[in-house]
Amino acid sequence: FGPDELRRGCGVLDIAGGRGRLSLELAAWPWSSSLSNFVGPSANLGFAEEGGSSKLCGQKEAGMVPPNGEGGGIQCTLIDPLLRKNSGRDHGPWSPRDLKRILKGGGPMPRHLARPFDAQDFLRADMGKHDGCVVDGAGGVSGAGLVECSSCLVGLHPDEATEDILDVALRFGRPVAIVPCCVFPDLFPGRRLCGGLTEEKGRKDGTEGEEVRTYDQFLRYLLEKDERLQMATLPFEGRNVVIYCNTYGPIQ
Repeated sequence: FGPDELRRGCGVLDIAGGRGRLSLELAAWPWSSSLSNFVGPSANLGFAEEGGSSKLCGQKEAGMVPPNGEGGGIQCTLIDPLLRKNSGRDHGPWSPRDLKRILKGGGPMPRHLARPFDAQDFLRADMGKHDGCVVDGAGGVSGAGLVECSSCLVGLHPDEATEDILDVALRFGRPVAIVPCCVFPDLFPGRRLCGGLTEEKGRKDGTEGEEVRTYDQFLRYLLEKDERLQMATLPFEGRNVVIYCNTYGPIQ
């Protein structure tokens, strides 16, 4: 996922993004056009977990900071119902210090939608006006319209929203990257593995119909949704497996 791709349309949807640290770092990040050839985890963006929040680190060591200091950042929309705008402030969960970082780098201000994300109600809801989106006749863009004009759907430990993020991305043919964490087997008892084929043609590997209860089963369950989905490991501690697809357009 290079910066040129992530800047498309109305930018990145950071779903179930907690305190909005990922949106902040993408907005404040000093991208350069020379990074546009980076694709997927091989870009070595330096994701790290620190103090319970996600951040990008090792910019200079990774060669990600342009020598002239020019950047631009990535437009992000944070979608998380647990965050509320503070009284008298209109910049969501980000502090004045955070906003200064973005302004200093010339990046776009991230947006915040205090809404739950799912594969049904969110898509029908009115999200208001968003730059880069086709606005509906009622004066706002629907959740489906916001997804369609986004450059990528991202979920970093998005908990209950994990599967919905992937389902919506596949439905609308949008690039996606999710880092699953909790499985919630009792909340989603209907999840079952499809089962793969063994080397002996036509023989199932014995996992067909298994209930998804473990982390490894959950990863496999998500990968079974589409053959174009890939999996890689990110360089930070904890649940660090990313499932992603950087294909634009309808996914089979």
